[in-house]
Amino acid sequence: MQKIAVIPVSDEGRDMAKMLQQEFQASVIKRAEVAKRWKDFDAFIFIGAMGICVRTIASLINDKHTDPAVICVDSVGNHVISVLSGHVGGANDLTRRVASALGADPVITTQSDNAGLWALDMLEERFNWPIASEDDMNACIFAFVNRKPTALFMEVRDEGTDYLEKTLPDHVTIINDLSEADPKKYDLLIMVTPFRRYAPEGLLSLHFVPMVGTIGFGLAHHPDDYKFIYDQMDEALAEWGILPCACRYCTIDVKADEPFVQLLKDGYDEDVEFFTAEQLAAVEVPNPSDTVAKHVGTPSVCEAAAILGSNHGKLIVPKIKGKNFTVALAIDRQYLRDQQGHIEIVGACWSALTLFCTPVLLFLVN
Repeated sequence: MQKIAVIPVSDEGRDMAKMLQQEFQASVIKRAEVAKRWKDFDAFIFIGAMGICVRTIASLINDKHTDPAVICVDSVGNHVISVLSGHVGGANDLTRRVASALGADPVITTQSDNAGLWALDMLEERFNWPIASEDDMNACIFAFVNRKPTALFMEVRDEGTDYLEKTLPDHVTIINDLSEADPKKYDLLIMVTPFRRYAPEGLLSLHFVPMVGTIGFGLAHHPDDYKFIYDQMDEALAEWGILPCACRYCTIDVKADEPFVQLLKDGYDEDVEFFTAEQLAAVEVPNPSDTVAKHVGTPSVCEAAAILGSNHGKLIVPKIKGKNFTVALAIDRQYLRDQQGHIEIVGACWSALTLFCTPVLLFLVN
């Protein structure tokens, strides 16, 4: 719940302030308190002249990613104006809520809202899509809201991509391959993918990483370097072109009390799921191990755990061996986009590959 402060600039706004205090479980403070309490609240609602509101906060403004939301209501309650941190801080949304409570007109000036376009700087929070690209967000927003030709490249399907497809603006084109992202044709490339991808030179890019991966891991008994394993796993997966995209971590139940597992849950706030040896042993994997079976009762921990944790999804990264861990990554098939005609063979030797492919190719030619 947002911590909201209401500031009646004059006596005329006190009754309205009391109503908003009750409606939004807010605190009523004096204008003179705003500076020292700037970090105490998520949002400030001024009741009075816009000029007074602006002069009060002018020296306090720092960055849109950290500044609180600020809105201003005129003293008679006719208009509610979004002043600061409209998207990231939530001022636009609060403006609509306050206007609804007062029966007033909401005044929102951000171009994307008024043009019915995506708020690019809100997609990360709305859909839990961390940003992997380094291009300036404001430059991307400027190109987008000015309807510069934009390419949209998506390698997964989730709630966020469904929203983008349903609300696709007319200046945005969905592409199926990055080779289609021609800088002569587009000014901006928006990517939604857990895989490391690079935009063509000369093209602004905004890369969102959907959290769709399931990491399965095996672990040595009480490793001394457990505090470094989290980053080591990310580095190992990065060598396979995978960005940090895990929505859960999975392993065998006998590792539940390991310090690394507690660090995952308490230090990194990750969801951790456990499976029994019997559950893991029932999963077919490309890299079973007799040694692992001898020690824990299942020929696979990391690959089997990744597959089980992803609802029997697709194994994207097979077992990687680290110093004191093994790791694999799978993705639930509900997130995968159809790839018709795609054939994948894991761990096949050349003779077996030739034996399999030759009749298939002859069939296709015929």
